Amino acid sequence: MLESPLPPRRLRLVIPMALLGLVAAVGFWSRSRGDDSVAILAVGDKAPLFQAPLGDGGIFDMAEHLGQKAIVIFFYPKDDTPLCTQEACGFRDAYEQFVAAGAEVVGVSADTPASHAAFARKHKLPFPIVSDRDGQLRTLFGVPKLLGFLPGRVTYVIDRAGIVRLVFNSSFTAAGHVQQALDLVRRDAAAATP
Repeated sequence: MLESPLPPRRLRLVIPMALLGLVAAVGFWSRSRGDDSVAILAVGDKAPLFQAPLGDGGIFDMAEHLGQKAIVIFFYPKDDTPLCTQEACGFRDAYEQFVAAGAEVVGVSADTPASHAAFARKHKLPFPIVSDRDGQLRTLFGVPKLLGFLPGRVTYVIDRAGIVRLVFNSSFTAAGHVQQALDLVRRDAAAATP
């Protein structure tokens, strides 16, 4: 009698359940150590003010932009990785629509300013990219970690008054970040038009 190359049915169910348990344990372990003890910004919260280095050598100052336009800040894990590149290029492709609706787009990751400059040049990104080398901005905004240790992917829309209007947290989709932010910015622009 030939043996099946697949494990018995029970074992095929046990392996995914064990992996799921491991993922849950890692998440619980990281929270129990206090890694995610920071409060996540929520819709209706006042956005924090910050200054951070840009890829072009300048400084992004949040206070300079408030009152003038809405700010779309998207945190992503790493320059030039497939999903992060897809997300950044999605914001690039919709950039003129964001500007037309009265918003500025800002990317944030832990990469160096030099890495950001090369990433922006390579993909023709028209918006500023902030370097968060020490993770202070992620902490300030309460960006959660995936599985307790991987940088999260979260997009915030902040209105002209500095109030958080959208928090979109999804580590496995790039297009959703762009579309959710653009939909809200457009709705707000239409509501403000007499």
